[in-house]
Amino acid sequence: MILNFRKYSLTMTNKLPEQFSSKRSVSSGFLFLFIAKLMLFLPVVYGDPSTNFPLGINTESVKPWAPQIFFVDTFKRSLPWISNNFPYDYTWNSGVPIPMDSEGYPLEIPYTPPGGGPDQIVSTVIFDGLQGKYPSGNYTLIFEGTGIVQLFGASGFQQFTNAGTYTVNVDSYSNPYLFLQIAQSQVSDHVRNIRLILPGYENVYETEPLYPPTMDLLRPFSTIRFMQTQVTNGGEYPCDNSVSATSEDCVKAWENRTTTTNQTQAGSRGVALEYLIDIANTTDNDIWLCIPHGASDDYVRQFAGLVRDRLEPGLKAYIELSNELWNYSGPYPQSLWARNSGLVLGLDTDPETARKKFVAKRVAEVLKIFEDEFINQTHRLVKVMPGFSGIPSSNQDLLGYLNDETLNPHGIEVDALAVAAYIGYPVAGETLHQGLENTITVDQILDLAEDEISIDRPSILYPGEMIFSVKTLVSQIRQITDNHGITLIAYEGGQHLVELNGWGNNIDFGNKLVDANRHNRFYDIITDLLNVWYQEAGQEGSFMHYTFLYKATPEWGSWGALEYTEQPLSEAHKYRALTDYIQNHQP
Repeated sequence: MILNFRKYSLTMTNKLPEQFSSKRSVSSGFLFLFIAKLMLFLPVVYGDPSTNFPLGINTESVKPWAPQIFFVDTFKRSLPWISNNFPYDYTWNSGVPIPMDSEGYPLEIPYTPPGGGPDQIVSTVIFDGLQGKYPSGNYTLIFEGTGIVQLFGASGFQQFTNAGTYTVNVDSYSNPYLFLQIAQSQVSDHVRNIRLILPGYENVYETEPLYPPTMDLLRPFSTIRFMQTQVTNGGEYPCDNSVSATSEDCVKAWENRTTTTNQTQAGSRGVALEYLIDIANTTDNDIWLCIPHGASDDYVRQFAGLVRDRLEPGLKAYIELSNELWNYSGPYPQSLWARNSGLVLGLDTDPETARKKFVAKRVAEVLKIFEDEFINQTHRLVKVMPGFSGIPSSNQDLLGYLNDETLNPHGIEVDALAVAAYIGYPVAGETLHQGLENTITVDQILDLAEDEISIDRPSILYPGEMIFSVKTLVSQIRQITDNHGITLIAYEGGQHLVELNGWGNNIDFGNKLVDANRHNRFYDIITDLLNVWYQEAGQEGSFMHYTFLYKATPEWGSWGALEYTEQPLSEAHKYRALTDYIQNHQP
C-alpha cells in the first residue's frame, strides 16, 4: 500500500524544515496564544454574503483501501494483477511478470515462466480494510473467456467456471477484504472484461457508470481537483523511458495513459481522463486537472483536445503543472525533476533559481498548447501558476519569470496563483518534541489548530522564528497577486493534524488527532478558516478543501471531509461546514 506524506502547512515557518532543536515547553506556547487571543477584540467584517465564494474539493486516488467509490463497477478499483505461485501457496506476490493483453488481462493462466519455476496464477484486491464501509448485498459478476474465476473474503469462497453473469452476495461487515483470482484462463480464449457491479446497478452500469451517492456528495462544490485521482505525485506514475521520476529526461506519452477499457483504474497512471471529465459533467462542477511532470508536448496537446471536446461548454478547466513543484519530500520527485531540468538547461547555476525558472518556462509552454487547442475558447480555461505559501516571496519570483522572453517567448499570462492554506501542521511536531503527547487534550489540540487561522506566534521548534497564520501569509501573497493583476486561489486547504514522528510510532497520540478531527468543534474551525481566506484572498479566490473522502487512521491522518460514502452527516462536521458555507454564500 502506498500512501502519501502530506503537506507543509501554510502556517509553516519561513524556511524549510530542519532537525528539531528547541526544548521550549508547550505550556509557554499555550500562554502566549491565550494572551494573543485576548488581543483579538476588534470585529472582523467579511464580504457581502450574497456573493458566491467558489469552494471546491480535492478527491483521492482510486485504490482498494480508499473509501471513495467512483464507479458502480467495483472491479475498476481493483489493483493491477498480482502474480501468485500455483498451486497457491499464500506467497502474496511472487514478482513473476505474466504476459498481458492490451487491456491488462493475462493471456494464459496458469502461466509457466521461461527457465522454470512455479507456474503462476493472478489475484487482485477490490476492497481492502474497509469493513462495513462499502455496500453489502447482491453484486453482479460478469466475465468473458474460458477459465475459472474465484472470489473470496467478504463474499466467502466462490468459484465460477464458465463465462457469464452471476449473483454474488457480499457482506462488507463480515470481512474487511474482497479478493478476486483467475485460477485458469485458456490461451485461445483468455478470461477478460471482468465486471463486479454494486447491488442495484446491474442494468444501468454501462450507460451510468458513476456511483450516484458519491456524485451527490460532490455536487454542492464549485470545482473538483483530481490531483490524487490522477496519481500526479510522480513517485508512482512511471516515466515511459524507464528513467527515474526525478530525471530531467523523464517522458510520459499519451499512448501509455490509462484508458476506460483498462483492467483497472487503480493503476500507477491514475484514472482515465475521460472518467474525470464525466464526473465533472455529471456533478456540474468545474474541473481542476494536473499535467503530469514529464508529459510530452503531444501528451499535453491530446490532453487539452480531450478536455475541450468532452467537458461541457459551460464548465471551466483549471490547468496546473504537476503538484507542489517546491516540495522536496519523498512522494514529490517532480520538484527534483524541475530543479534538474532547470540546471541541465542552464537556466541558472543556483539550484532553486533554476527550478523556479524552469517551472515558469514549462508552465508557459503547457499553457501555450492549451491556448492553441482552445482557440477562441480560452474563457473556458483557468491558467494556474503553482505557488508556495511557505515563502511568499518565491511567488513573486515565479510570476516575474513569466516576463522573461527567453523563458516565455509567447508572453503567456496566467489567471491565478495557487497556494496551500493549512492549519495545524506544527501541532504534532511541537507536541512530540516536548514530550507532551500523553497529556495534551483534544481541546488543546483544537485550540492550537484554530489559533493558526489568525494568530502569528513564535515557533517552538525553531527558536527565533515565527509561525505565521493563514491571515498573515495570505494577505502577503495577495499583495503579490494584486500587483500582477491575477487571482489568488488555494489548491489545497484545511486541517493538517497528523502524527509525524516516526510515521505512526505513537498510535495513542495519533488517535487523539483522529478524535480532534471528528470533534464537532471542527464545524466552526472550518467556517472560521474559510471566512479568513475569503477576507484576505478575495471573494473570487477559489478554496479547494483537502480532501473529500479519506479513511481516518492514527498513522496517516484524517484528511477527509467524510470518512466513507454512507457516513451520517451528523458525524461529518467538516463536510457539513463546507456545504453549509456554500449554501450560506449563494448569490
